[in-house]
Order: sequence, then C-alpha cells, then structure tokens
Amino acid sequence: MKLRNVQRIALACMTLAASVANAADERPLLARIFSDHVVLQRNRPIEIWGQAQPGEQVTVSMGGASRGARADNAGAWAVTLPARGAGGPHALTASTATRQQTVKDVLIGDVWLCSGQSNMEFKVRDALNATWEVQHSANNLVRHVYIPRLASAAPRADFPWPIEWKVAGPGTTQDFSAVCYYFARELERTASVDVPQGLIHASWGGTRIETWLSREKLRELGGNDSNLDLLAEYASDKPAAMRHWGESFQKWWLSQPVQGKQPWVVEKNDSADWKAAPSVEQTWEEWGVPALAEYDGMMWYRARVTLTKAQAAQAATLAIGEVNDVDIAWINGRAMGASFGEGEHAYAVPAKLLKAGENVVVLNVFDMWGTGGLSGPASGRQLRFADGTRVALDGWQYQVPPAGLSVMSNTMLSGRSASPLTPPTPAR
Repeated sequence: MKLRNVQRIALACMTLAASVANAADERPLLARIFSDHVVLQRNRPIEIWGQAQPGEQVTVSMGGASRGARADNAGAWAVTLPARGAGGPHALTASTATRQQTVKDVLIGDVWLCSGQSNMEFKVRDALNATWEVQHSANNLVRHVYIPRLASAAPRADFPWPIEWKVAGPGTTQDFSAVCYYFARELERTASVDVPQGLIHASWGGTRIETWLSREKLRELGGNDSNLDLLAEYASDKPAAMRHWGESFQKWWLSQPVQGKQPWVVEKNDSADWKAAPSVEQTWEEWGVPALAEYDGMMWYRARVTLTKAQAAQAATLAIGEVNDVDIAWINGRAMGASFGEGEHAYAVPAKLLKAGENVVVLNVFDMWGTGGLSGPASGRQLRFADGTRVALDGWQYQVPPAGLSVMSNTMLSGRSASPLTPPTPAR
C-alpha cells in the first residue's frame, strides 16, 4: 500500500509538472506587439524580443536574415536583426527546438507612437464626414494598433492579452485614432511619403503627464519622491500603500481651513454637518439641489452597516460600485484604498477592522468635470464576506467641503501639492 501511494504521488507530481510546462509552452514566443500586419521601423537595426523557457535557445528569422539568443533565467530573450529599407511583406519567425511562431504580412516603414489624452483617443467614427472617409480609407500601407488601458505599479514583460494590428479599410478605420490616422494619410497625400505607416495608439483621457514618465526622470525633476516611494510600496504591499495614501490625504485635509474637522471619523455632534443623500443611484447633479446642479469638486459620503459577530470576524470586500471620478474610502476611521476610472470600485477589508454592531463607511469623492459622485444600483454598495453573506450599506449622507476647497483640490490634481488627490497611479 505504501509503495502504491508513493507511485500515485509521483504520478501526480509528474502530471502537474507536465501541465505547468505545457502552459508555459502555450505562451507566444514573440512579444504580443509582434502580430500579423505589424510595421517595423525602416533604416535602423530591428529589435525583436519575447519569452521562452529559461535557458532555451531561440532563433529569429526574417527576409533571409537570422539571429539567435538564449533566454535568461526569467525566460526573456532579445535579438537585433539588420536594418532594412521600406518594403515587404515579410514573414517573421521565432523558433526553438520544440515550437515555432510565425507573424505574417510584416511591413518595414515608419512607426509612430500616438500618445496623449482624450484628443488622441477621439476616433475617426466621430470625426466630420466620417462615413465617407471610412468608406474610402482602404490602404494596405496604413496600419493601426490600439494599446488597451493597463496600469501597473511594476514594469511588465508583456501585455496580458493579444495585440491586434489592423489594416486601414472600411471595416477597421472607424476605430482608429482620428489624429493618428489623418496624420498618416496627410503624410502620404501632401508629403509624398510612399512607405508603410505603423500607428501605435496608446492614449488615456485625463491622465497626468507624470504617469507617462519613467521613475528615473520623475526623480530628476524633483518633488515626486514621496509619491514614487508610495508607488514602490504599492507594487509590493498594496493594502499598506493604500492605507498610507489615505493617511497622506488626511494630513493634506487637516492642513486646509477645515477647523480640524475629520469627516472620515464619526465625531460628537457632527450630525449638523451631514445631510441625507437624495440618492446614491444618481450623480449629485441629478439630485435637484440647485447648489450642486453644476458642481465640480469634492464631496463626502457616509453610510452605515450593521454586522453580526460572525461577519465581523471575517475579512471582507467593500464594494461601492460606480464612482465618478476619484474616491478614497475609509471604514471605522481607517483608510482602505483609493480608485479612479470606470468599473466597480472595491477594497479588501481586514477582519480585525470590523466589529459586531454598527460600522461606518466614509467616501471622499472628487469630480473633475461633468457629472460626479456615486451612480448605478444601490444594491452594488455592500460588504461581501467569504461565507457568501452580503450586507448593504445604508443610511447614506453627504457633506459638501468648505467653499474654495474644490479649487485647492484641482491644485492637488495638477501635481503642485505634496499630496495629489488621485491615488498612486502606476505608470503605463
């Protein structure tokens, strides 16, 4: 019996090892930016890179040129192919002793990075005369790749999903960046640049310039050390970084003319500062409160949740649903985290922070422009527990900060303060 058990364990280990190896072999050899229809830069050495098994030999070939490299301990490899003039199409192949990947229809031309905020995000479909422009846009020499939004506190080896290059034409051009596409088209029409144009569209509306700069350059510029240190902590210990971020905000708040009031904690006789929120399913502009009809700035929200002893003993997730634009969350006076952007905002809550009976959730929400605050189903705002139980946040109240504080928060957003309002923003 003992021998059989050992054999079973050995077989299970071998199966697990094989499945892990197979999963690794399913990863593309080439970095995801190298996909069908890619455009590579002309008249300069061509850098190609990717991932393989640690120590694995990789050979890369294109148009009669071939180079080899051995993957490092992390599986990363890179080669440099000779420079080429404009032309194609070519096939780019990466191979090892056990597998091979080929990228088809590769052109050599000029590659442009189209980066920025909402103006660069603006699509051809939304431009003037878009229908006619799209129907007459077929051009094999103009190719566009969209880099989906992804924030990371630490550099990534590659994108977590496939990247797709698209050739300009009636079925694709409508989704190209308008600025990027018309730039390439005008190069061809007015400057007689008759070479392939590769357009890499990587933009994110509303982002600050700091998020597009390297850590090294930000430290060179000065005034960013505390935020960079916090970002480094975010990469290794997110809960601690979020807590420290909240503490940084609290320090900033108390430095303002707020008479020492701390809305993130329940204070004696503070009921006069809070009003019943007309709705948490509508933005505050929709409440029918004249003073808030066109209000852009900061708002405090507060809710309560009553827990059993069994629930309070568990860790939980604080879900607060849709928020426009930025929020910082506290439970029982302790900062939980901060978020911005689309989708549900949610935070991990340690069990030791919760208590049987009443718990208080506080949110500081900052709206940059347009509508602001909480919106969407109120049922999505709740504490979720590991045992499957959920308890809704109830009794919502709101508090408008002292006059002028929203102007100060805009200064924070611009980065001219020691403590920007937005949470630690990973570089893209």
